[in-house]
Amino acid sequence: PTPPPPTPPKPKPPTQPPLPYDCGAGVANWEAGWSDAKKAWCCAHGGQGCTTPKPTQPYDCNAGFSNWQAGWADGKKERC
Repeated sequence: PTPPPPTPPKPKPPTQPPLPYDCGAGVANWEAGWSDAKKAWCCAHGGQGCTTPKPTQPYDCNAGFSNWQAGWADGKKERC
């Protein structure tokens, strides 16, 4: 008797193309460190790097509140 033919290898699942940007890289300094293209892509695909209108008040007292002691300028600390 002849042995059965070998089983063909299973096809590999398709791989996802790499993302154009790593939105976690440099997020702490996104405003100055990211290109406009990266800001737009990360905003549209993950909600990071989105520009918002400037607040009408001199300071947005909610922005950065969790790190206010180290992250706020003296003027903002006095105002808020």
